[in-house]
Amino acid sequence: MAVYAGQAKRKRATYLVAAGALIVGLVLGIVVGRATAPTIQDKIVDGRAGGRELVTALQVLPLEYAQAQSGSEGTALIGDTVQRSVARLNSALDGAPWLSVAQRRIATQAVQSVVSAGTQKVPAAQFKNTVDQASSQIAQVFGITVASAG
Repeated sequence: MAVYAGQAKRKRATYLVAAGALIVGLVLGIVVGRATAPTIQDKIVDGRAGGRELVTALQVLPLEYAQAQSGSEGTALIGDTVQRSVARLNSALDGAPWLSVAQRRIATQAVQSVVSAGTQKVPAAQFKNTVDQASSQIAQVFGITVASAG
């Protein structure tokens, strides 16, 4: 035997079920979203990784620079090699939104000193000193420690 429920009862039951499903969906969405969202610590680790990659790319430059100056490679490649390495600056800075304007300026000036030394084709020892100083400044800005290249 079928039980007859009035139209008003069916509407009320439908609204209650819909409201309950909406609440459950919202709660589950919030829980899953919070669980899968990157934490601030994750973002800092990623940002520091970008700074570390930049420093590593810079630390390779003195060897390539010395080889280019000694004639084992064309000296025209010096500028290209330096530009490829310093091109990581923007992505490193973009990955570190916590850096202040002053810190960003320090990192940019450090990279520019390397570019300038490469453009001026300074002696290899002077270029290495410039890269070492720039690497140290960038590491300090990003709050990372790096192994000395030499």
